[in-house]
Amino acid sequence: MLRRRGRPDQGKAVGDRRLLRHDDRPDRRNALDHRLCRQAVLVGRPGGTPGRPPGPGRCPAARGELRKVPLRLRHALSEEACGEALHLDQRRQRRPAAGADDRPCPVGGLGPGTRTGGALGRDGRNRPESAGPRLPGHIDGEGRPAVNGALSALAPHSSKRISEYAQRHPETIDLTVGLPSFGPPRSFGERLAVLSGSPGESARPEDHYAHSRGTIELRTAIAQVYRSEQGIDLDPDTQLLVTNGAAGALWTAVLTVTDPGDEVLLADPAYMIYPPMIELLGRRVVRVPTSAADGFTLHVPDLRKHLTKRSRIVLVNSPGNPTGRVTGGSELADLCTFAADHGLYVIHDEVLDRFAYGIEHRSVAALDHHGHGITVNSLSKRFGMSGWRIGWMTGSPAVITEAAKAHTFFMLAVSHAVQLAAAAALRDPEADGELTVHAAKTRRHGERFLADVAQLPGLARTEFPDGGFYAFVDVGEFARLRGIHVEDSTGSAVAEYLLHECGVAVVPGSAFGRAGERFIRMSFAGDPGQLDRALERLTG
Repeated sequence: MLRRRGRPDQGKAVGDRRLLRHDDRPDRRNALDHRLCRQAVLVGRPGGTPGRPPGPGRCPAARGELRKVPLRLRHALSEEACGEALHLDQRRQRRPAAGADDRPCPVGGLGPGTRTGGALGRDGRNRPESAGPRLPGHIDGEGRPAVNGALSALAPHSSKRISEYAQRHPETIDLTVGLPSFGPPRSFGERLAVLSGSPGESARPEDHYAHSRGTIELRTAIAQVYRSEQGIDLDPDTQLLVTNGAAGALWTAVLTVTDPGDEVLLADPAYMIYPPMIELLGRRVVRVPTSAADGFTLHVPDLRKHLTKRSRIVLVNSPGNPTGRVTGGSELADLCTFAADHGLYVIHDEVLDRFAYGIEHRSVAALDHHGHGITVNSLSKRFGMSGWRIGWMTGSPAVITEAAKAHTFFMLAVSHAVQLAAAAALRDPEADGELTVHAAKTRRHGERFLADVAQLPGLARTEFPDGGFYAFVDVGEFARLRGIHVEDSTGSAVAEYLLHECGVAVVPGSAFGRAGERFIRMSFAGDPGQLDRALERLTG
């Protein structure tokens, strides 16, 4: 039996760790590794069965194969990690990147620098503590094949949990989701009806895969939108990629321009989906605090303070969710210059572009002159069709070429027929006019609703946003006046109070970051009658 050399909290030792680390004689190291392998029992290897080591000559360590594992990983191996390391090395042929010694070992995780879930150990496992131990062969504690530990450690975001509660209790008024009260244009439905009519014996082009970058009809229509709204010419062949919604565009963009362990800078508070999406890709989230005192502005000097050698992206959301802030053209231009000076990309999430009130929406696509700008957008908010999943990203030809590879490997293509119908809607002048009317109605209903909310005791600081569908409301005084007990954050306590005492569902600001802990997010995108009923309950 192998001797225990480490501290009690290190679990079983890997033979003599000092020998494994420093003894460079292959015969000595292979013999030691063979003993290690006999202890680890590589489940699924030829000749190996649970509880019995592989037979002589079949042990991968005895054949010297353990030397294929990067040295840094071998140093950290434990009994239960041995099989994982071999599996990782042989299946993925990955080696640590330069400077990786400063980051956690990727065994059992998503790669160097993974930060998803709880605290990450430096014991060679690199998995969230809450995920529990992983047995050889990736078997969980109940004898089943284990799932991704990073995913297991993630809880559903609070907005989804509250929204699901509201769905189970129909009497609840749901102000958690920014779903427009209007639907797709008539031209979209008409074109889709033609495309989905009774099929004949022969297959039609739209019955098969679309081009992996998107149909030329839709890409051309999107390019025309940028020409008319932003005054720029995008090449639909080289600067546009159609994706499954803006979320598909965002993860594709992050994957394309970063490596595992690279950092993405974003404002705090920020849209709740950003951090888990970035971290599940094996990238790191760096939050840059902002303040309500200056409208949650993301200042360049604050970004500079958070720069490291691993910084790769500044992620901007304008019009913003949850704050409703619209980043002006001069600010965006400054961000583009900052990015160019430091070798960064600026990714601009502009899905709420047609819902800017009073401040003109400007796109990074129009302001970037260095090839560092990427935009993500969709038809979900613009045309009230989030269920149809049509989005896109723009960027330099070099970026789009690589992004198209990633999108092809993961998604193949977006629905062919839906793309053709979406192109018809974007080309429809009547649909654009209807959109202008919808945006004006949304603004009018929101202004009236929030003006009434501001009359409630403790909510006098409620303000109408620069853009979007959401009000980010400071509820510190409201909690004090109502005598609401606060345990976690003020916003969470008030959200629970409104849900159970008033039957109104909102999102706690803490879901968007520490800077939002005194806030709640309320959507005013719904039907005006729903807003009136919510106000009655809040008043009562």
